[in-house]
Amino acid sequence: MIEHKLQRCELDDPKRCQGSGKQGQCPYLSMPESKFCQRHDGRGESAREQAKSNMYRLQVWQERLSEFSEHDKLKSLRDEIGILRLVLEETMNRCRTSSELLTFSSKISDLCLRIEKLVSSCNRLEMKMGMLLDKASALNLAGQIVEIISQHVTDPVVIDAISSGIIDALASLTGD
Repeated sequence: MIEHKLQRCELDDPKRCQGSGKQGQCPYLSMPESKFCQRHDGRGESAREQAKSNMYRLQVWQERLSEFSEHDKLKSLRDEIGILRLVLEETMNRCRTSSELLTFSSKISDLCLRIEKLVSSCNRLEMKMGMLLDKASALNLAGQIVEIISQHVTDPVVIDAISSGIIDALASLTGD
């Protein structure tokens, strides 16, 4: 850092500090590339460089933030749930003995609580956004799909097979 000493100047000097004090405008010369002397600017060369660096880092993070905020799955927490479940699985895989299980028990418990909270939050979000189908809506949708297929397929045996397949698929999803 270059040390800049305060230097008095003429009252009409164009390089005069723009800061003010008890007696009016500051009587010292401003620092290079600044309108203020070191006293009023309060920052030396390294502080200005650090400010520039901070602004650069903020810009980098802003670009990354924009990438996240413009993503299609912005309001989905499913990826985060998957990551936490992978971490839980890896933690459980480390446990070969009961003493290791006890050692990791607080971390395992914490991960389980976080997963539960994230799953609940994800479910609430998806319900608010209308992304979930209840059982009645799913069966209604299945009926509409079979109706569309029956407009193009005339064989009743094929239509029954498709209908049964769709209902079986829905039952496997709901656990019925």
